[in-house]
Amino acid sequence: MGGSLALAMTSHSRRSKGLIGPHSLDYAPVVDTRTQNGRVRTLCVIILILLALKLLFSVVYCEGIEVVVWGTPDSVGSTVGQRWSSTERAIRTFDRLPPYLAGVVVGLCLSDGYLRVVKGCKNALLQFNQSVKNSEYFWFVFRLLAPLIISWPKLYTHVRSGTVCSSLHLVTRALPCFTKLHSLFYVNGLKCIPDSSIIYHLLTPIALAHWLIGDGAWKGSGVIICTDSYTISDCVRLMNVLRLRYNLDCTLQISAGKHPRIYIPSRSVPLLRSIVLPYFHPSLYKKLGF
Repeated sequence: MGGSLALAMTSHSRRSKGLIGPHSLDYAPVVDTRTQNGRVRTLCVIILILLALKLLFSVVYCEGIEVVVWGTPDSVGSTVGQRWSSTERAIRTFDRLPPYLAGVVVGLCLSDGYLRVVKGCKNALLQFNQSVKNSEYFWFVFRLLAPLIISWPKLYTHVRSGTVCSSLHLVTRALPCFTKLHSLFYVNGLKCIPDSSIIYHLLTPIALAHWLIGDGAWKGSGVIICTDSYTISDCVRLMNVLRLRYNLDCTLQISAGKHPRIYIPSRSVPLLRSIVLPYFHPSLYKKLGF
């Protein structure tokens, strides 16, 4: 009896798995629901992780395939054509700028940029001009400053010494961040260099790169920085930062008997390149001797 019962149970078990018996096709294979549920849970977890990553990095993807730091080129967007309320303008202070963008602005202020306070407005704006021959760099800067610009650049043509010259011109919004820099870089309407403790922190590698793009040039086997509009005291202040923060050798030269310029000799060029190349525009590598 016990043997018959055991045989019947074994036979039923095999039929349940669809293995033997004339009626085996009448039985559906038994599915392990625990395994199936485990797979479903795993799939759901994977989907949730992917959705979370997409949400987390949705504002810092470049062309959908690279994660970039917010504030770097093409990661912030543009506000061209958008009107801002007074509240929106008021929160654009210098300490709230992304570090990359702040470095670009400081570099422009040191070189070809010009800060001015608009008549009837409490805030300053930044103007930036470049010859058409440097249009690649100009549009690169425009893309970087696009979050702070309301209108498209303009093309100007003028005659200089009988030659027709064309230049591109952009103007930012009047914002507190530029007002702060105006108070540091201008005294009685003249551009100057802030105190050593201030310029030491402002002159980041990004700022140094854009300063060299604007005022730098390859001379002999080194880099000359055309600081013609600054005083000797200003140049010494800048040289101290180059020496103390970046360990760059530099000397002061006087051009045309009156214009102070900073020269970085060949022995410091490799170090200088390692500092600024990641932020330098390729169209102007020649300024670094390439």
